Amino acid sequence: MNDERVEHLIAELEVPVEPRREFGPMLFAQLEQELQRPAAGWPTFPRLRGRRWQVVFGVATALLVVVAAMLTVAQPARASPAATIRQAQQGIAGLSQVRATIHYDINPDGSYRDIPQGTTADVEVTYVRGVGYRQQLIGASGPIPASGGVGSFVVWDGTYVGSNWMAGPYHVFAPPADFDPLYGAGWNSPDSHWEALCALGASEVLPDAIIAGRAARHLRCGYSDFWELWVDRETGFMLKIQGLLGRDDFKLGTSAKGGVEVTHIEYTFDVDRSLFTVPAPPGGFPSPRPAATATPAIDPYTHTALRSGEIAPSWSGQLLDGSTFRLEQARGRPFLVLFWADWCPPETCGLVLRQYNEVSLRYAGRAGFVSVDVTGNADSARKIMSDLGYTFPVLVTKPQDARPWDVDVVPLLVLLDRNGHVVEVRVGPETVERMEPMLRSVGL
Repeated sequence: MNDERVEHLIAELEVPVEPRREFGPMLFAQLEQELQRPAAGWPTFPRLRGRRWQVVFGVATALLVVVAAMLTVAQPARASPAATIRQAQQGIAGLSQVRATIHYDINPDGSYRDIPQGTTADVEVTYVRGVGYRQQLIGASGPIPASGGVGSFVVWDGTYVGSNWMAGPYHVFAPPADFDPLYGAGWNSPDSHWEALCALGASEVLPDAIIAGRAARHLRCGYSDFWELWVDRETGFMLKIQGLLGRDDFKLGTSAKGGVEVTHIEYTFDVDRSLFTVPAPPGGFPSPRPAATATPAIDPYTHTALRSGEIAPSWSGQLLDGSTFRLEQARGRPFLVLFWADWCPPETCGLVLRQYNEVSLRYAGRAGFVSVDVTGNADSARKIMSDLGYTFPVLVTKPQDARPWDVDVVPLLVLLDRNGHVVEVRVGPETVERMEPMLRSVGL
């Protein structure tokens, strides 16, 4: 290979080229031909001298870098568990119809006291967007007190819901006009609860699986108690859940070792509209409800004795590490105090802990941070902090103790300025993006 050809190749490498699968083998074949080396085995370097060696080595190195870059770019980025749930939500929003048979393993371990150990049930679900929804208990291995028995059903005709699903008489109610049973009330709904749960630090994406003949994404979500979820890659439909499930007007409950699994599913079928007829109740149908309106804003100061602009009353307590925290320590720098509870649902408090920890790390040294585990348990709080690797200080109050600032709801955030004045109080989970402007408002 003469110097002119090498320089020409280098010039070509300086502009983008379309990656081709046969690029690597062609490179080695060309080098072997030019260097008159055998093709078998690993390539060996000939004895080259001077500029010829430098040029060939440079070209080979550059080409290998290009090949490595091509292989790296070709590997798709793995979505996070929370992002996978958001994709499932988008898939559900576009799902036009589905019919599925769902198997409930209600109480395999005997920890569900209301139902005999080993009880299972099968439910058939049919949904057609814009037409209706129906689910029916089609089989059970034993009595299920939480339901009306085999044959009990829930049906929605686009306006009304009729049900004898839970134990009790048949009843009809009018949900909000924007009600969507598959997205918001079905057993498999990938709603905000799952997204928050799958955003916790210990959540992870596991290898894909096949459930009911469908390719499924496999997730493990939680931080101390875990749920495993299998989500249809194409439609977002929840194909399997392992773990504790609460019961309501649309779902049977399961124990911590139980769960549900789709045994048959189809997305194309002839629609029988009579399935979605809601029988009229004895007193007639209720008046339809309007579409849901925005929830009125919560006044956070109704949940604490603090007042905006006033100096926060002093308090003190013992931290998990055994040291004592005194509010006077907050003087001289802004302070962000988080009230939470180790018994609070992970989709609420667990999410805000992760966000609060990130902010405390970003602003370490510039602002102070302390959290209060309201009427909690020190061992539980210590385990949560250890399992998740969080480092901010935690003070645990006992049920008989007076709660600092008379806070009566969690999670709740309080921001103090450098002189201890109350700048802002917020109720509910807060993200890093929402907490940072709070801190910037006090000069950080």
